[in-house]
Amino acid sequence: MDSCIADGLTGTDLVNKKHSTALFEVKTIDGKGRGLVALFDISPGTQIFCEKPLRTAEIMPPNELERVLPQGSRLSRAEQRQFLSLHNYSAGKHPFGGIFRTNALTCGPGSSEGGVYPTACFINHSYGPSSVRRAFLKQMFAFDCQCRGCSLAPPQRRASDQRRLAIQRFDDAIGDPFRMAGHPRETLGDCASLLQVLMEEHEGYPGALIARLYYDAFQISGVFAQRAYRTRVMYEGEENPETQRVRLFALDPAAHPSYLWVVFDEVEDDDENGAEGFGYGAV
Repeated sequence: MDSCIADGLTGTDLVNKKHSTALFEVKTIDGKGRGLVALFDISPGTQIFCEKPLRTAEIMPPNELERVLPQGSRLSRAEQRQFLSLHNYSAGKHPFGGIFRTNALTCGPGSSEGGVYPTACFINHSYGPSSVRRAFLKQMFAFDCQCRGCSLAPPQRRASDQRRLAIQRFDDAIGDPFRMAGHPRETLGDCASLLQVLMEEHEGYPGALIARLYYDAFQISGVFAQRAYRTRVMYEGEENPETQRVRLFALDPAAHPSYLWVVFDEVEDDDENGAEGFGYGAV
């Protein structure tokens, strides 16, 4: 790990407490700048670190952020050096506002506030393939995205685009409250189909999208409430506000205002159709 980075990670737990060993290092990656690199395979659901943000602010244009941010007055010298060492897509302009907009992550679901975190800002992630999205990133952040999605060959990109269109169709159908109430079986069938497409598009790791899917399904059958909760814990952590909200419904599914009181037979997690948890029996 870069010594200057390691020395400045104030308030960051870099060591997994259970195993007492570092799970990752910060390295320079060709074409991607600095990023977190796992030192070995990490099991899904493992908390790799916990940290406080260096700075927080409402999301706004860099020139406005430049006026709002307190110019480092609340940071120690080490934290100031760490903040100013981060990438600024508008180099030379708005040193604080540009760095903030380049690196800030939203502070939780539905929050209008963003935070710059000393370690989390180095996590590189892959967007879904889209020439429009790639052009947007070039315009807004002045870099050519080289993630796996954006680097797909044209035939693979077209196949991915078709899967994403299917994901949108299924999601729209599942989100129709009148269809859910009038045709619960068909809606659960759409949930099964959506799960399969999500697994294919995201190569077996759809992340919190699967938790959202189970949340939709549990409004039809309470058997999915526990799965919605478990997947939230895995992908977003026990302390996440949305995880805690879903936990209440896992304990009492009928507390949700949209719960339909439809009683399906309990199903195994791996049903015969391969759509995890979406087999169902007679009403």
